[in-house]
Amino acid sequence: MKFIRRTTELSKLNKLITKNELNTALIFERRRIGKNELVKHSLKDKKTTNLYYECKEVSKMFYQISCQKNSIYQD
Repeated sequence: MKFIRRTTELSKLNKLITKNELNTALIFERRRIGKNELVKHSLKDKKTTNLYYECKEVSKMFYQISCQKNSIYQD
């Protein structure tokens, strides 16, 4: 799969994955833009131990906080 305008995200994930230390990455974005494929593409052919967790649902409070945060940055 070809990723359009995802070179920055791929580079950041690859740096985290290849570091010889414990790291955590949270990818939070609106629906249907390819977050899962981005992570799967980053983990493909890596010889490291990785844990990938996909959250299917968020609480109403978390959604409200993220909407408030996004509106702050848009002003």
